[in-house]
Amino acid sequence: MSPDDIRKKKIAELQERALREQAQAEQEEVQLQQQIHQLEQAVRPYLSKDALIRYHTLKTAHPEKAIKVLVSLFQLIQQGSLRESITDMQFRDFLYQFDSPKRKSSIKRV
Repeated sequence: MSPDDIRKKKIAELQERALREQAQAEQEEVQLQQQIHQLEQAVRPYLSKDALIRYHTLKTAHPEKAIKVLVSLFQLIQQGSLRESITDMQFRDFLYQFDSPKRKSSIKRV
């Protein structure tokens, strides 16, 4: 085999591997989206109209945080802790639990 043939073969192998990895990543993304959709369908009946609007706003602005909130709500539903519809105020209070604690800074005078 000539060096050009070896190079072409190696490039073809790398391209095939890249395509397989890309297809696998796309498949995983589709599965993740399906799981999120299933969680949303399970949680939706427990959210009031205003709370649902707030969730969609959160999902648009902070998708990772929205997924954490969704999973937590689903766990509460599975445990039986959540039996009635969540109002917007209750949902907002629930969201505060997911905020990272703010640092307090103080200035010391010398």
